[in-house]
This record gives sequence, structure tokens and C-alpha cells, in this order.
Amino acid sequence: MQGKRGIALLVAAGLVAVAAAAWWLAPGDIDDREAVLAEVGEDTITLARFNRSYLQYLLATGSNDTPAARRGHLDRLIQERLLAQQARQEGIGLGAEYEAHVERHRLQAAGARYFEQEYAETLPPLTEAQVRDAYEKGHQTLILRQLYFSDPERARSAFAQLEEGRDFVDLANEVFNTAVYDTLAGFLGEATYWQMDDAVAEAVFDLPVGTYSSPVRSEHGWHIVLVEERLRNPLLIEEDFQRRREGIEGRARIRRNRLQGDAWVRNLMESLEVNVNEQGMRLLARAVSEAVGTEQPDPNAAPQPLLTVEEFDLIRDQLRPDTPLLVYEFGGRDVTFTASDFFRWVPELAYDEIRNSPAAAVGRALRNEVLGQLGAADGLDRDPYALEAIDFAADRYLANRMKDHLRELGDVEPTDEEVEEAFDRLGYGRILEARGSWWIIPFDGYPEADSALRAISAGRSAAGFPGYRDVDDGDLLAGRTEGHLRRIALGEPAVVCLADGSCVVAEVRERHVRRRTIEEARSEIESLLRRVLPEERMTDSLRRATRIRVDEELFQRNLERR
Repeated sequence: MQGKRGIALLVAAGLVAVAAAAWWLAPGDIDDREAVLAEVGEDTITLARFNRSYLQYLLATGSNDTPAARRGHLDRLIQERLLAQQARQEGIGLGAEYEAHVERHRLQAAGARYFEQEYAETLPPLTEAQVRDAYEKGHQTLILRQLYFSDPERARSAFAQLEEGRDFVDLANEVFNTAVYDTLAGFLGEATYWQMDDAVAEAVFDLPVGTYSSPVRSEHGWHIVLVEERLRNPLLIEEDFQRRREGIEGRARIRRNRLQGDAWVRNLMESLEVNVNEQGMRLLARAVSEAVGTEQPDPNAAPQPLLTVEEFDLIRDQLRPDTPLLVYEFGGRDVTFTASDFFRWVPELAYDEIRNSPAAAVGRALRNEVLGQLGAADGLDRDPYALEAIDFAADRYLANRMKDHLRELGDVEPTDEEVEEAFDRLGYGRILEARGSWWIIPFDGYPEADSALRAISAGRSAAGFPGYRDVDDGDLLAGRTEGHLRRIALGEPAVVCLADGSCVVAEVRERHVRRRTIEEARSEIESLLRRVLPEERMTDSLRRATRIRVDEELFQRNLERR
């Protein structure tokens, strides 16, 4: 049985704009597209490839842009090239799965290029005010609390209750079904502008402290977000802005394209006149339910970004490849979107969406397929920059298969020197416990705190100041202020200022810090090294045997444009 459905049910609810896959940074970068940043044997890494993949890395991880981070990313790209070259030489990873991966990325690159040509490149450049606004927001940190829903109707109902005066924390306890009343229900903690989901960031960063957003859709569900505190970095320096301008503009443009591109893609998809095959969709939903289960995942566990191979195989085994899911109009004829077409795109789809909304996942897969076919029909899969993107995806796939192969070769015994290096480099010597005794006096800003410090140094009793607090055997891991108290000199009053502009005068009388020792961490480190050493040792060997050249002048010039 087939039924006409609004495409919003399938596609709009699942949209994260295709600009997320677009790798064209900016019109101003055109001269950099073929500039070679590094040569790895016969292969090259262009400056454009480095910038595109590095920006995606920053957006995905929320990491800060630093010279060390850029160097580390270039090293990772070089390592991927080396491992991919070795995989090809040994025939590792080649086969039907590899061909399917390349074909998927051929369509993805063609679709991304089509989106850029038909939409992104038609947008006006960002205004100076928009770039400066993004720069200022990038220097802010918000303290947030949220209500989260997988169902938009529940989100709208909760929003209506808040508008009628319902207390946010009370409602959070109800939404998250806490066993006992929890004042931290829904607490997200600190979040920065570029760390956050695009739609959520744009919805909350202009909100005043103490106010909440209307329901906003992310790729994970629906959120109502309360701004509890805003921490500002007061040092907004014009020279720093000018130095970072291009990078900020690139990030802001990608965010704008992702958000505004939804409407363009939605209009495209609505033109397809999609009809849903009810029986096929029910079969898919049942297969997904049986493969991933119906129990809600542990909220404290690390999120699962993609289906596991086992889950994917379980779903695929329960549906015939030709099972119809949708019928749509394309190029003047009706086209059936089958289970096989959907399975092509599953490796690019988020686990939560497949698990919680298979229909939205099918809509996203259809979007990818249609954009890819449109781009390929225009020959955009043969565009030089699309070909480079396809090669990059192929190399990353083969590098990962080589890593898998090396892990399967068997354990290797790490040396003491390798254990010690990993202990230092990977931060295993973290603080386990920190306690101390101190006194502390709060102030609204630096001038008042500095004046008090001068008076105390001249002999005035610290205990005579308003707000004076003495702490005996306190926890130095408890908060942001205590973090500073772990580092100031013992027995010397000092001023400590926080990101929100407030300051304290404090003196730490005694402090006891216990860090994890190398012997406490040894078994964990050795277990890790047994998995990664084969890869590291092969990479070191390949580096010695391969001609690698980095254009340091170009790298530095690109660094200065941050």
C-alpha cells in the first residue's frame, strides 16, 4: 500500500543541510585549491584539502584552532596517505565494499558540488557586522540547561507550560524522570559558540541570561535551552580579529549554508512528489527495532555515532534489496527508492536517527541520492575538486582498513620507554585528588580585588573584608575558582579573575595533590599500546622509506591567516 505523505515527514525533519558535506570553503580561497602543501611519495595534499578537512575536524570536535592542532592534523593526513599507499600495495581493503564506498562518495561529492553550484555560490558574502558578531560570540561561553525531546509535540507542550509560568528546573525533573528531585536536572554546563549544534547555537547565543529558547530542532531531537550564565572574554582585540577574519568568515559561512540551505533542499525534495510505501516502511522499522532494540540507551554512556557492522547486517538481512520504500518523480519518470538504495547511505547516517526515526533516515538517504544523481547528470562527479574529494575518501577508507589489519596481526609488547612516553603524552598522570586549606574574598572586578590585595599586603586583616570565607580541608577539584587555587603559590595572597570578569583575593595555606602514577596506569597503557603500536611502528617505517616534503613557507603563511 502506498500513500502520499508530506515530504516534511521524511526529509525536513531529518535535514542537516547538505552544506555539511560541502568542501568549498570560500570564493577567496580559489587560488589555494591547487597549491600543494605536502608531497607524500607520488601523492599530494593540497592546501584546500588541508583547510577543508581541518575545518571539519574543528566543527566535529569543538577543538580550538592552534598551531599545534594544525600541525597535528597535517601529520594525520600524511599518515593516512602512507597507510593507504601501503594498503593498495598489499591489496588490503580492496573489493566490493571498497567499490561501494567509492561509489557513495562519488555521488556525495557530486551532490555537494551541485548544492554549491546551484545554491551556496549564489549567496551574498557575509557582511562585516555578521563576521564581527561571529567573532564576538566565539569569545563567549554560556552555562546552559535544557529540556530534551524526541517528539516535537512534547517539546511544544513543555514550551507552553514554561510560557504559563512553570519553573524550568521543576519541569526538567519531570522531563528527565528523575528518581528524586535534582537541582541539576537538564544541566548542560559550559558550551561555546562553535562547539554547539548550528541551529541550537543560533537560537540561544543572542538570548539574555535567565531566558529560554523556543523548541529548536537539532540532528538529535528537540531542545528548549535556558541560558543560566554568560561568560565573556573582555579581550576582543582588533588585530586578533583581522588575523582570524578569514577563518571566522569560513566557519560562519558554512554554518549559514547549513541552516539556510535546509529551505532550498526542502523545496527541491517537495518537487519530487514522494509517495511512501507503507508496507516497506513498516518492514524497515521492524528490522531496525529488532537489530538495535527498544530500550533507551544509557544517558551516561558515550554516544554511538553510527550503526555497528553487526547491527547493519541484521537490518539488511531482514529486507530484500528490492523492497520498495518510496516512489518519487525524477527526470519525468517515477523512480522507486528501494531498501538497497537506502543501505547505500546507511554508513553516512546518524545512529540516533536510524534508531528513533527510520522514516527521517530514509528521507535523508533519498536527499543524498537525488542530489548525487543531479550532480552526476551534470558531470560534476568529474569536476577536478570532486575527484580530489573522492580520492581523499578512498584513501581514508583504505587507511582505516590497514589499521584494522594491523590490529588483527597480534599483540606487541611495548617497551618501558614507550609506556613512559604514552603516560606523559596522553595525560594519564591526571589529578586524582586535590585538597587544601585557604581563605577567599570575592569582588565584582579586578580594581576592587587589586586594592584589597594591596591593603592586605600592607597589614590589613583579610578577615575584615565583607564576604571573607575560610576553608579548611576543602576540595580543590570542586569548581572553576578552586582550579585556580591549585596553581597559585602557597602562602602568598593573590588576585584570581574568572572569565565573567569577577575576581577573588585568596591565599592557600596548604595543598595536597595526588596524581595517578605510571604504575597505577601501566596495565591500561600497555593494553592501549598493544593495539596502536603496530600502526605507529608501520607508520614510522613508511615515513623513513617515503619521500615526504612539506611546504613550510605555505604552511606558515596559511597559519598567519587564522
